[in-house]
Amino acid sequence: MRANRISEHSVHVYIVDSQALWRSSAALLVNQIQGCRVTGEADSGEVAVDMVRRNPPDLILMEVTLPGIGGIEAVKRMRRTDSTVKIIMLTSVAAEPYPSRAMQVGADGYLTKRSSVRELDMCIRAVLSGQSYICPEVANTMAIASLSSDLESPFEALSVRELQIATLIMHGQRVADIAAQLHLSPKTINSYRYRIFEKLSVDSDVELVILATQNGLMEWLHEA
Repeated sequence: MRANRISEHSVHVYIVDSQALWRSSAALLVNQIQGCRVTGEADSGEVAVDMVRRNPPDLILMEVTLPGIGGIEAVKRMRRTDSTVKIIMLTSVAAEPYPSRAMQVGADGYLTKRSSVRELDMCIRAVLSGQSYICPEVANTMAIASLSSDLESPFEALSVRELQIATLIMHGQRVADIAAQLHLSPKTINSYRYRIFEKLSVDSDVELVILATQNGLMEWLHEA
């Protein structure tokens, strides 16, 4: 029987992150929260989606910048598979448009990896009780971005797929590697790449990284 809240029943939790060391660290923290038990781990969105199809947990803690299909696309697919599973993005990325996109496609909570164990506990309890939870750092970023269109990230212009591919490019991945991960042809990835460059008014991968840095999207490379 799946639990809907923390009680005498164990809340089954999956940790989804590409870094094995972080998954282990997060599992130790989650297992310290009364009523929670980590019962599964995944290193990519594809693996996590398959796990949810086969044996859905109560709660998923997931990085937004996963390799492969990425965290945002993974949330969309999980929602189609199971509308009741609770999903918290536990990530290094606080900058827009990642938080807004994640919440729009069905995430229940958004925390940065700088959050305390106490806040993680608060977030888990909130989402399991049916509420949404966004940590103050991210909520402040989202509020500032919404105040003026002049402050909007240029990355807001990208579609979910374009943002996913832009993220992989920022990871330093080659077109052939991205194509293999996403099961698309290199020609299709190059088409997306040129469209991304056009929308963002950049001419190279280096300029894309510079623009991302200026908009706070590269912090996760150093903090993940």
